[in-house]
Amino acid sequence: VMFIYLFFTTIKATNMMALLSNKRFTLLIVLLLAACHCSDGFLQPYGRNISSQRRQPIYYQQLDVSTVTHTEDDHTQSIKGTTPSLNHPFRPWPNQVVECEGDYTKETYLEQIIGGQLYENNNRKTLPKLPVPTLKQTIEIFMPTALPLCESDEERQSLIRACDKFEEQANELQLRLLQRKEDWKESSWLQKWWNQKGYLEIRDPVAVHVSYFLSINDDPTLPSQDELDNGEGEYFGATNPGILRGAAAMIAAAKARKRACSGQLPCDKAGSKPLCSTGYKYLFNACRVPRKESDVVRIYDPSMFKHCIVACKGYFFAVDFVDDQANPLALETLAKKLVKCQEMAQEQESLDIPKAIGWLSGCNRDDWAFSLDKLTQYESFREAMKVLESGAFVLCLDEIIPETNSDASETFWNGRGVLGCNRFFDKCINIVVNGLGQAAVLGEHSMMDGSIPMLVCNQIHKYKYDRLSRASLRLTTPDKSNEDIKVHDIFGDCWEDEDLTNLANQLGEYGRKQYQELTDSVELETIVHKDYGKQFIKKGRVSPDAFMQLVLQLAAYRCFGKQVATYEATQTRQFVHGRTETARTVSMDSKAFVEAMGPKSMVDNDGADEQKDKLKLLRQAAESQHEYTRSACNGYGVDRHFLGLSLVISEDEEQPDLFKDPVFTRSKSWRLSTSGLPTCPGFGPVVEDGIGVGYGLHNNSCLLHVSSRRENKYVDKFCNE
Repeated sequence: VMFIYLFFTTIKATNMMALLSNKRFTLLIVLLLAACHCSDGFLQPYGRNISSQRRQPIYYQQLDVSTVTHTEDDHTQSIKGTTPSLNHPFRPWPNQVVECEGDYTKETYLEQIIGGQLYENNNRKTLPKLPVPTLKQTIEIFMPTALPLCESDEERQSLIRACDKFEEQANELQLRLLQRKEDWKESSWLQKWWNQKGYLEIRDPVAVHVSYFLSINDDPTLPSQDELDNGEGEYFGATNPGILRGAAAMIAAAKARKRACSGQLPCDKAGSKPLCSTGYKYLFNACRVPRKESDVVRIYDPSMFKHCIVACKGYFFAVDFVDDQANPLALETLAKKLVKCQEMAQEQESLDIPKAIGWLSGCNRDDWAFSLDKLTQYESFREAMKVLESGAFVLCLDEIIPETNSDASETFWNGRGVLGCNRFFDKCINIVVNGLGQAAVLGEHSMMDGSIPMLVCNQIHKYKYDRLSRASLRLTTPDKSNEDIKVHDIFGDCWEDEDLTNLANQLGEYGRKQYQELTDSVELETIVHKDYGKQFIKKGRVSPDAFMQLVLQLAAYRCFGKQVATYEATQTRQFVHGRTETARTVSMDSKAFVEAMGPKSMVDNDGADEQKDKLKLLRQAAESQHEYTRSACNGYGVDRHFLGLSLVISEDEEQPDLFKDPVFTRSKSWRLSTSGLPTCPGFGPVVEDGIGVGYGLHNNSCLLHVSSRRENKYVDKFCNE
């Protein structure tokens, strides 16, 4: 109508000045321009006809081989993805991929795009900022955790003198830290330091040193190997229960992904307090990328990609696992795709195709950065890496049949050396399934902590095989043609180039040797206690977590012959961009308890009065531990404060005496590193002469994973205690 009116107005106008003086004409011109602008952008449905300029990724920064520095050659290359449908549950991002350097504030805008209840509380107005304790508060909390570690009266007196001077000597540092808190008004004064210096700048391999695994309960509804062998039922060609558990896990992960990436997932809470949801952005379609000196993390727009990665025998395949609405494909379809991956991997293994990527991702970060730089000089390899990185997650099909719980756990953690090639350690989550159908989630730690991937674990536990296999509950109509059972060999085109193949074999062999040397140096044992659990502990009027911490303190005391610095991870997600704080278990009360308990032989001879006295000491120590943990959760631990103060010291500046004190150093050398989650975590020791213990408490049982360096022979001794 506006066009018709404008046309006749124009031909009737005697001159241009008369035309421009017509107010109705001018108004319609403005309205027409606004309508054109809206139709080109604001009124355009999500995912439709998005301009190529707007959708260009900030992608792969080509590295120079000799210096491993960056150029801009590949920034403008697009990544092959799918345009989201009109009513897709995920809102598209301005770019297909975002590169993160460890500062959460740089990706906050994505939370506004994603929206939903997951991120409605994720802002400074709702979540408080991480506090900076006073120097006096920190010293008062620190002293009881350090005094039990003094090995002489001289050390004790030296520590007390250093603590007395600390407020005066650290006053200027405190002012700098308070200024940093003020400068980071919309975030946490700690988060960038913690993400970069605690993770991305660390050059140790992420495997063993950083990665952790979360145990998932077995699925009792899975068919047994005998049932599969006898063909008792329709099992879609699966050769072992792991195929079926893997297909069910893909469905569960798809459901978790849809909730997280659409913002439909309810915000986590501690009681009535909302917790920061920032970490969920890095759960799916995310990948750590090696760089010299400091890594980065790439997160990909989930609306553009429907594939996950399947690893089998050390080879990687891209498998579409969701439909156009991000809903999971049918169990039958996914199981057949996994069988196809298994067949293709078998063929590749017979042809001796390189298995470099898995090995190299478990190496020293600078070595991996250098190797990746060499490989990505070839265009086919660059394109393959884009597919690998952009996958929603990695599903690792391990055909191994573990003989014991410890064998299974160690395989989940590091592949027991031989299966290290069947992991991509840079991926934020690997879902690992073995030949028995046992499963775990392997997590990359740099941008999120273990409480975030628990979403995937819980969904896998919820969606059991029998529930998904019933025809009436199939989530989509099964694909009927073989054409729909497609999988993509990600690196298949690479091995047509002889030079690239030779290079990959050479680098892969180097990576294999380095990785196996690493995994051979550590050991892990799993303990299942069925004598007690949370219900029994609560009857004794003791916090279950505090009780477990004291169990570990006693075992460590008996193992080492003394108390040692102990780290328990506790979360500070009630603060904006909060992650963790240390809950120190060593205290004067825990010292009294473990010394009263003594060796096992002393306990065996206890009378009723002695047992009563020891129970009293246990409750006092448990109460001290509970109070410290509560204080740490509220931002008043000591270790993050000490870290912040140490980071604002200039190179030519004298440190406070406390920071040079041997007991202070000993008190943060975590010879016992612990973490407790409902999905029992497993991880490595954090110091050479230390022990790592993950535990999961259930109503009537508890599960523990204990690790240490093999040469120290601590695992057997600790477990026996």
